Amino acid sequence: MIKTRSLYFLVFAILIASFKTHSQEDSLHDNLSFELPSSTEKCDIYLSGSRRVTEVSLGKLLDTTVNIYKDGFSKSINISEIKRVTFKNHAFWTGAAVGFAASVVFWGVYGLMLNHHGHPDFFGGGGGFLVGLVLGVPIGLVSGMVAEFVTADDTYNFKGNNTNAKTKRLKYIMQKHRK
Repeated sequence: MIKTRSLYFLVFAILIASFKTHSQEDSLHDNLSFELPSSTEKCDIYLSGSRRVTEVSLGKLLDTTVNIYKDGFSKSINISEIKRVTFKNHAFWTGAAVGFAASVVFWGVYGLMLNHHGHPDFFGGGGGFLVGLVLGVPIGLVSGMVAEFVTADDTYNFKGNNTNAKTKRLKYIMQKHRK
């Protein structure tokens, strides 16, 4: 039998180990500020010279610069340097939840229908819900994987050096992916 102190220590150790260490990129430490106006969902920005800034939000758009935000820090980058912006779309958990819920509802209704017709071998709607719960886990996993493979990232390529065209495109992107 596990003692209470050992259990507390185990929970504490798991919590400490699960904290994600955030390393700030050197490029985000320039022009620091702690304001966070309305911004977009998190995205990856690919800049000229094979540079990349990951997990940032697009913020205030000025004439030739756009503010990016990450973990409370902000930086202005030139719009002319942007080559591509990618928003990650991951739908695994949404697909898993839909598959699990559909399984529970389908088998629950099926169990109620069999109970209504007086089927002697089935023990009512509760059995249908139980079957739905048991089958819901694998069905949810499969539907989550299907949803993950079906969804695609939103990638916007910026070709050329026309800052005005890039600014217009960034305005559209920021409106579409607003939080």
